[in-house]
Amino acid sequence: ISMNDIELNAIKILTDNLIQKRQMIMSLFALLVSGTIGLMFLHNTLLKFILLTIGFYYIFVLILNYSSNEEELIKLLQKLERIKND
Repeated sequence: ISMNDIELNAIKILTDNLIQKRQMIMSLFALLVSGTIGLMFLHNTLLKFILLTIGFYYIFVLILNYSSNEEELIKLLQKLERIKND
């Protein structure tokens, strides 16, 4: 087994993990968005506005997490492509 094979397998495992992470982020995002939209149908109370703020905060965090995950996935796929071409 050469070093390229080991590196190739490691990159494939990392890529699979990032794809699974992306799917989990999207599921959480859908859950948070639907819950936050559902809060808008409640009566105007302080608790509603606190929960909306928390919901919007976590939606924003998930969007940032998703974008960094995508950037990392793209870098790994480019590295994988370079290894295959060598």
